[in-house]
Amino acid sequence: MVELTVLYKSRMEQASAYKKSKYLDLTTQLGESGYRAKIVPIQIGAIGFVVLSSYDLLRKFSISGNKRTKSLKTSSQNSKKQFLLDLEQKK
Repeated sequence: MVELTVLYKSRMEQASAYKKSKYLDLTTQLGESGYRAKIVPIQIGAIGFVVLSSYDLLRKFSISGNKRTKSLKTSSQNSKKQFLLDLEQKK
């Protein structure tokens, strides 16, 4: 399971722990039913900071090299754009 969170503040570790605990019961149930499940919380900061877990996730899906770099750059740029739009709407 991949859970994406765009954070407006720098509390990425807390967000990751929250997302893991949120899906722990579901992951346990899936495991008991014979499925393999792993929780992978991905956080992107509102100003475009992409955490290492994003890089690792793309690697696990065999996305590497220029494709991985481009994907992370696009994610970063999109989060910045959304953050700026949100700030503009609050004015």
